[in-house]
Amino acid sequence: MWTRDASLFTENKHEKRESENVMKRLEVQRRRETRKAQTKKLLAAVFSLALIVGLLPGTAFAADPIATDVVIHKRQVSSGTTALPHDGTELTSAPGIPMPGIIFKYWTVSDSVTDAQKGVLAGLSTLAEVEAYAAANPSVLSNPQTTGATNAQGTVTVANMAEGKYIFAEMSNPSISVAEGVGVPFLLELPAMKPDRTAYFGTGANALHAYPKNVLATPGLDVETRTTLEGGPYPEVRLGGTQFELQDKDGNHIEDFMLPNGFATIEDLPEGDYRLVNTVVPDGYLVDNRPIYFSVENGQIIWDEDGKGNPNSGFEPGTDGNNDLIWLDIAKIPYPNKALSGTDAKEASHSIGDVISWTVAIPVPRDIAEYNTYQIVDTLDSQLLWVGNGNVAVIAGGSIVPSSAYTSSTSGQALIINFIPSALVVYEGETLTVTYDTMLNGTAIVGGELAKNNVDLNFDNGHGAMGTTKPPDTPGVWTGGVKFVKIERWRPDVKLPGAEFKIATNAAGTDFITWNADLIYANSAGSFASPTVGQDIVMVSDAQGRFEIKGLAAGTYYLVEIKAPIVDGTVYNLMRDPAPFEISKTSWSASADGAVQIANNKGWAPPSTGGIGTILFTIIGAALMGLAVLVFLRKKKEVPSAS
Repeated sequence: MWTRDASLFTENKHEKRESENVMKRLEVQRRRETRKAQTKKLLAAVFSLALIVGLLPGTAFAADPIATDVVIHKRQVSSGTTALPHDGTELTSAPGIPMPGIIFKYWTVSDSVTDAQKGVLAGLSTLAEVEAYAAANPSVLSNPQTTGATNAQGTVTVANMAEGKYIFAEMSNPSISVAEGVGVPFLLELPAMKPDRTAYFGTGANALHAYPKNVLATPGLDVETRTTLEGGPYPEVRLGGTQFELQDKDGNHIEDFMLPNGFATIEDLPEGDYRLVNTVVPDGYLVDNRPIYFSVENGQIIWDEDGKGNPNSGFEPGTDGNNDLIWLDIAKIPYPNKALSGTDAKEASHSIGDVISWTVAIPVPRDIAEYNTYQIVDTLDSQLLWVGNGNVAVIAGGSIVPSSAYTSSTSGQALIINFIPSALVVYEGETLTVTYDTMLNGTAIVGGELAKNNVDLNFDNGHGAMGTTKPPDTPGVWTGGVKFVKIERWRPDVKLPGAEFKIATNAAGTDFITWNADLIYANSAGSFASPTVGQDIVMVSDAQGRFEIKGLAAGTYYLVEIKAPIVDGTVYNLMRDPAPFEISKTSWSASADGAVQIANNKGWAPPSTGGIGTILFTIIGAALMGLAVLVFLRKKKEVPSAS
């Protein structure tokens, strides 16, 4: 990320060298002035002695020591703040903000300190470094003392400081942590001459003002991505595999950083205004590239809830030494879920010509008003047709969604529903259930692949995420059929043509299936008796005794014979009871080689008047009567006469 601003520390060292040079010049000037005063006094003393030589003992006078009040102004400024000249006078406008509660520790520097040692002292940057040097060099630094704490204006006065050299360094205290900034130690040499070089700083109104600045340690910032748990309205868990771009306030690139586990830290943020922009999310989630705005001022992260930019972002102040945190709640990609109406089944069986209703459930995503596109496109299998324009209806939360919230139209096999994002705001977080109607047409493949309609949900969230999603499963419908063969019961190799049958849906054989146009299209007209829309289906066995039906939904049906066959003059009996049969997904293919057999028995035809049957019975009757007469006459001869 960033390291501390090297130019700033160069600036601080420059200030120290400049201050040291000023102090040297002031010391030279002070000594020069002292020598002049001493010379004048010496001349006066010599003159006086010349007048009263031998009368009074000689007396020498030294310059009075100068006490100085040092007023320390503690300011907190940001990295890169331009240094102002510190000439010892009070500044009318100082940079930064006051820092109350700061305590300083200071040492007396030996008068015999060498230039090399001064250079080392000028390079010390922390209290710990000064303390370590003092411990190692007691002949250079001695007599440690502490100041009072700075007041609300960030000032503290060290009164009546004696002439000498000193080094000051910041200390921590209960009310403020100096760890918030890097307090740079500073050197003083007293007395110090005023800028006009006419006098020295002293006490009271003549106090010396020092402005040691705190260069803030640039703060770090934690960034986290979250996602909402299923059924929960608030961010709950971290989401890894995300990436952000850090930009300046104008959107210029600074750096990219990854959040492999949903968390990352940006180190050492200098003063300025920033933007965080989400650029990468894991599969199944939506990029949200609306900028998140924040600033760094006086070493602190500044967050404006009203001006944060991205509405799905949030801020949590750091506690217990932790960084401040900015989080972004990442939304999931919306997925449709499709089913056959009234069931969760992924397939169903229908008869050709049936109206089939479908449902598509889609979530209304968060921030739907921001979306550019929210659209369903449902493309039908060729075995299906739209009923009207699909008879589209949309429901949310048990209430009908007004048609003003969407438009729908069909184009060939496609149904297109365009939702108006602004009209869906009231349904945000709910699920839209879209229903529409299709019909299984005459091209349906009996026992074949499912007839499906594939739905796509197209979206563009207006913030860098667009795409198409599909349901995890696509439901479909199928239709069945069956083949029959009419045979003689005791001679199954004898096929019986000309038998006629209807198909009933009840065991009593009274509710018959009727023709529709698509059923007629799906079946061969030659196998039926005059197929007519709305009339009962009548199947007729062909010369091989075969007949069939295609396009029925799965279930149990009943074959009702309405006309028995006559073959080569032989009359066959009608079936007395309806014969049940099953339609399944495999019934058509299973009956291809072994058609369902329908057996008939021969009947006994009544005799014709005057025909061979009457003659036969007459002859037999006459013969029996003749035989009876002969038996009677024989028995009569055998009976003896009475004598």
